[in-house]
Amino acid sequence: ILGFDTTEEHFTAAWVDSFHMSANMMLSTGAPREDGHVSVLGGYTASMCDEQGVTQKQKWGWRTVIHQPDADTLVLESFNIWPEGREDRAVETRLTRRRQA
Repeated sequence: ILGFDTTEEHFTAAWVDSFHMSANMMLSTGAPREDGHVSVLGGYTASMCDEQGVTQKQKWGWRTVIHQPDADTLVLESFNIWPEGREDRAVETRLTRRRQA
């Protein structure tokens, strides 16, 4: 779900999935970008075992970028952000409208 807060002048988004979020909802926010892309940043907590087998909770980030390269295409890109700050592309979804002939 994507919205725009007109009072605070930033985008808001809510995300749910069964892999990262369990039964929770991740809320993300982001300011409008000059290039017209929507970019929102949220986060989630992941439990991971360390080298000694002890479960540790870590905060991870999640950036979602939405843009429309042309009138018939919408692209959603998601990036997983490690606790140390490294970003890796996690998902790219490309939606294309078919024109009737």
